[in-house]
Amino acid sequence: MRTLVACVLFGCAPLAGGGDPLVCGDNVCEADQTCCGCGFCASPGQRCPDSCEEDAGGDEGAPPPPCTDRGDCRAGDYCHLEACEGVGECLPQPTSCEAGTEVCGCDGRRYPSECHAARAGTSLTAGLACASTGCAEMDAVAQGMCGAFFGYAFDGTTCNALAGCACEGADCSRTFTQRSDCEAAYEHCG
Repeated sequence: MRTLVACVLFGCAPLAGGGDPLVCGDNVCEADQTCCGCGFCASPGQRCPDSCEEDAGGDEGAPPPPCTDRGDCRAGDYCHLEACEGVGECLPQPTSCEAGTEVCGCDGRRYPSECHAARAGTSLTAGLACASTGCAEMDAVAQGMCGAFFGYAFDGTTCNALAGCACEGADCSRTFTQRSDCEAAYEHCG
């Protein structure tokens, strides 16, 4: 039987996953991980932080939390994956970047540098071709007068919220959940 993990004033109580994914603060721990509380999942052999403050402040000895997609990471972090698959680590998204060598992100978009891809919340592909130049209008349009939110899409000029009854277009599954992520992905378009 699972019990709730309480992050108390002086520390976080560990709780083993026990077979199924386990909600752990803002994260979801996998079956072999331990929920340390405060949204931190420790992999086998990794220690839990001694307190919530240590976890929030970043323990120099503790590696970044593992992830399989950006939803596993805290706000302001992205899931850095090798070759766009497997288990990666949550790393901070850069706040400013300079152009360098053009790269292709796991989202299929081109970026002016690896830093720009990380700022947009994506890792780099390993030899896969980018279908998009990054500045073309996204193929995603909201249809109907409902209030369902489908994310933010670049319209060739700016990032707009898509809301309606349905999303139509090839890029509906590639919209951005945050306007800032969409803007970061297309900031190099001028």
